[in-house]
Amino acid sequence: MNRKIIFFILAWIISTSSAVATETPSDLKSIPTVNRLGLSLNEHSLSWKSGKGQTAYRILVATDKQKLSAGIGNLWDSGRRHS
Repeated sequence: MNRKIIFFILAWIISTSSAVATETPSDLKSIPTVNRLGLSLNEHSLSWKSGKGQTAYRILVATDKQKLSAGIGNLWDSGRRHS
């Protein structure tokens, strides 16, 4: 996943969380996943810290910011996940 797409993911998490919840997530991270042999898998783990009010999340990955603003994840949509 290139850095531009990762930026769009993190920007979407921030924008939707602040619109729905009163607290904005912080400490946003995208960590490359490495397998046991030490080889890069070209996969990332996403993490963030949220306030006490988070009960669910949804992660969208899109090719541009306009699609994310419209709630369209043309590359990936995690769907609503309870947390």
